[in-house]
Amino acid sequence: MRNYARVAVIGWVVALLLSASPLRLHATLAEGPANDLTCREVLPGGEFESSGTWHKTPLTKFVAPETAHTREGKRAMRLGIVQGKNVRNYASIWQTVQIPKNAVRAVLDMWVLPVSDDPTTGSDRQEIRVLDSHYRLLLTPLRGLLKGNDWQQVTVDLAQFRGETVRIYVNVFNDGSGGKTALYVDSVHLTICEPRGLIDKQGGEGASATPADGGLTPTPPVSPTPSPSPPPSAASLPAPGTCGDLVQNGDFEEGSAGWVLGATPKPATILATRSHSGTHAMRLGVVGGSDYQSYSSFWQTVEVPSDTITATLSFWAYRLTEDTDGGDSQVALVLDDKYRIRQRPLHAAVTDGDWVYFEKDLSAYRGWTLRLYFNVFNDGDGKTSAMYVDGVQLLACR
Repeated sequence: MRNYARVAVIGWVVALLLSASPLRLHATLAEGPANDLTCREVLPGGEFESSGTWHKTPLTKFVAPETAHTREGKRAMRLGIVQGKNVRNYASIWQTVQIPKNAVRAVLDMWVLPVSDDPTTGSDRQEIRVLDSHYRLLLTPLRGLLKGNDWQQVTVDLAQFRGETVRIYVNVFNDGSGGKTALYVDSVHLTICEPRGLIDKQGGEGASATPADGGLTPTPPVSPTPSPSPPPSAASLPAPGTCGDLVQNGDFEEGSAGWVLGATPKPATILATRSHSGTHAMRLGVVGGSDYQSYSSFWQTVEVPSDTITATLSFWAYRLTEDTDGGDSQVALVLDDKYRIRQRPLHAAVTDGDWVYFEKDLSAYRGWTLRLYFNVFNDGDGKTSAMYVDGVQLLACR
């Protein structure tokens, strides 16, 4: 099992502090007479005028093309949260490309517009990473919390990685508290310069040289590995080197898709009367009705990738109860594939009066099939209990 958390960082890490002047991260470019070189752009879709070239995290509402803020052209890519409720999430795009082995120059250049009202003590961040073909970290041109509200240029020399396949990865993390953070990205270019008359199609050892009008063919974007058919949910697994949500339809905006609802006298119900984010949430238990002994439950099965570094379960709950003798219960459980309890993130019978955030580290269960189970039990004594659940996520980083 590959442990990416222990991979040594190759190269350098730049700490970013904004000043009055635009940010420019320059690298010393490889030498070579300009008139003896042929240069070309090898990263398609860097202007974001069309879709399909870049791979994105499944939560597309946090990764979307925008027309309101662009550096050039009609569109740029927005990562993170600008408007709406602040929720914990990763918003990422990435693309894979091969640098020819005879490249004299390889320069990654992009423009970013950072936006954030998160306090400097928060854990929100914007980052740009360069990964190798095994998803190990090569360079971190940007990692921090920027609040410049102006377009900044990032320029990185990648010539030292000639002959290698690299992945350009851009991410924004919101921790769900404090302020919101986003990053607009535009004009992403990777310019390759090679000796005139020789262009390496493959970039590997023994690759044949071709006339200068031959083109470098980037490898296709990495596609997320689909999880097996049920019992694991239909949510996409994150590609190695990225983070993604393993839960399908955790905001319940697609009805009950991805979830199994227990066939009980008081079944779980999706309603629009109370939600933490979006318009819908799942309700368990009894609200405004007669009380009798009943279970109200729903669950989803997920498969945690075996090479996961971290896996964090999180959700929001709004709990209501009239119970005073401890007979009722509001429960969230993590079960294994034999339905044995592995974690108990929530077990109580309380009234909160507002939405409460719950989080549980499930990193120890890499390679496991887990069932995320929610239930409310009413004992039928005339004092009812209920719970609304919203924003269920299992964020796995590989």
